[in-house]
Amino acid sequence: QIGSSAVCGLELSPDGSRLFAMCRGASAVEMRDARSDGLPVLATLSFEANEGYGICRLVCSETLVVAAGGAYMGRPSDARSRSACVWRLDDLEEAEPVTLEFGSDANAVALRPGCEAELAVGTGDGAVRIFASCLDSADDGGRVVDVGDGSAVNSLAYSPDGSLLAFGGEPKACVKIFEAGTGEELRSVLYRKGEIA
Repeated sequence: QIGSSAVCGLELSPDGSRLFAMCRGASAVEMRDARSDGLPVLATLSFEANEGYGICRLVCSETLVVAAGGAYMGRPSDARSRSACVWRLDDLEEAEPVTLEFGSDANAVALRPGCEAELAVGTGDGAVRIFASCLDSADDGGRVVDVGDGSAVNSLAYSPDGSLLAFGGEPKACVKIFEAGTGEELRSVLYRKGEIA
């Protein structure tokens, strides 16, 4: 059991063999065997999410899993909300995870298809930080794509070919699509009601 509160992060590996799960306020991400009855635990990955209102975002590829512990819809955050951890799945027992720290809540994560270690992190200060290799980038802030309107970035998605990056934010309830390589904004839409999260 990964915790007694709501599951706030859930991701299946691309081949469907592993399930990654985390509960709000939990201290670990569990990797489970998605093809076996009872979903037995294969590994426990230490990670501190924001207590109470954390939204823990998870993303994985065949070789990496990333957890970020952002705050929830403007509620109070702490240091755990402003970090992300990256694990290599082929070296879980030996390697320590790479920890990325931010000045604002790490609310969204996405791995670029075809570039296994390229990670985009959306933050509460209205920026998307793109790490060309998230396994080597603990000491730099990544390439910053400023979304331009001060909206907190709550959702991120790459196109299947990795050429486009979309984000959703609040409080301005907007969705924007950027060219992933250059950060050039291509299209946007502003919703009249609600929040994209």
